[in-house]
Amino acid sequence: MFADTVLNNAVLTVPCSTVYDYYIDPVWGLFDTISGFGDGYVEWMCYDTACGSYTWINGQTYTYNTYGATFYQEAVGVCDTMYNLLLTIHPTYSRTVLLEACDNMLPYNYADTLLQGAGLYNIMFESQYGCDSLIRLDFRIKPTYETYDNLVLCQSMLPYYSQEYDTIFNDGVGQRSYEFMRQGINGCDSLVTLQVTVHPSENTEICMVTVENEHNNVIWNRGANVSGYNIYREGLTANQYDLVATIMADTMMSSTWIDTDSDPVARSYRYRIASVDQCDIESDWSPVHKTMHLTINQGIGNTWNLVWSEYEGAVYSTYQIYRGTNASDLELIDEMPSNNTSYTDQNVEQSTVYYQVAIVKDEPCYNTKSTNIIRSNFATSNYEGIQVAGNIIVSVYPNPANKMITVDADSYIKKVDLLDMTGRCLKTLGADGLIMNISLDEFSSGIYMLRVTTDKGTAVHKIAVE
Repeated sequence: MFADTVLNNAVLTVPCSTVYDYYIDPVWGLFDTISGFGDGYVEWMCYDTACGSYTWINGQTYTYNTYGATFYQEAVGVCDTMYNLLLTIHPTYSRTVLLEACDNMLPYNYADTLLQGAGLYNIMFESQYGCDSLIRLDFRIKPTYETYDNLVLCQSMLPYYSQEYDTIFNDGVGQRSYEFMRQGINGCDSLVTLQVTVHPSENTEICMVTVENEHNNVIWNRGANVSGYNIYREGLTANQYDLVATIMADTMMSSTWIDTDSDPVARSYRYRIASVDQCDIESDWSPVHKTMHLTINQGIGNTWNLVWSEYEGAVYSTYQIYRGTNASDLELIDEMPSNNTSYTDQNVEQSTVYYQVAIVKDEPCYNTKSTNIIRSNFATSNYEGIQVAGNIIVSVYPNPANKMITVDADSYIKKVDLLDMTGRCLKTLGADGLIMNISLDEFSSGIYMLRVTTDKGTAVHKIAVE
């Protein structure tokens, strides 16, 4: 390779393997091929790479990069030789590596080695420079978990988006299971089985509103998937309803409610109801139920005229007319079609009579007690004092009266209502005593009803104002 080359103090840069070849076989042979060789010397510049350490011709071992190591050889009869070393050392590794993997990732491939389970592994691998290195691998397994979760919904919430599971649920009423892969706290994907329960939502309707114990009794059919009921009553503005009661479904009387603030003798009332499902979501309001309001006025002689308002919210075809000498002893005296709302009772022999109008629904209410009879308020022809409920004695004097009338009872008077003969309440006065004086200055001459409510019951007197 060096033929026909004249060297005088020349420097040759070649791989170290070339120098070794000529160094092992005495360099004289090399220089014999070089013609015109001068009296100087030949300098070799050899380069090499090694992994970890390198032993050179000078007998020294190097573990680091070297750019100036020399070896000088004297020759006899020819040029001396100087060897220079350019050495690059690539490191070899021997270290411990911690590696964690989830159990559902087994067998795990690491540096072309399949790891079947946790443990310590010695792994040899070749670096990018061709050097063998040792890794002591501490391989650890993290568990994956199978967990269970529950989600309870109501039909009124569908479709429902779960941010936690990033899923829209809209499969309807019932129970269904879903599987999700989720990352646990240890970073491993784990299986979560989610059971979704969807309860049905129900719209509750009023079955009837009837008069019971001098107040309106709202009755509805109990639902199976309801946590409670909201009852609304029309206020002072038409079609504006106020919440008047909330009844929990687990109470004994969860399908009936008595409106103790109602006064059926004075007026009719309109009610609506809404159910609250198990997710505390209120349903739409039910259709309106309006009570009957019965009024009475005296006709010619011993006749009494009954007039009442229609009941709204139920299907019926007949009105029933009841009459009796007291409120607890009524008999059916007549029936008439539902398109008629007035009745005249002729030739009444008793001076004191009670009346009530009732209707029979086509379908009964299946609540705590099955019933299908809707009753109006009582109307009375009483001139003197009539005991409506309880065992009380009430006196009213003078009668007829002019400017003042006195109410005297054997029990504490709670309130006194002054009504006209149609049953409309003209004035309500509160009281707390056994005797009460009432001014009549604001009332014109005529016949009125005075309803006295005490802590023992209620009595009604007819009075004349002159």
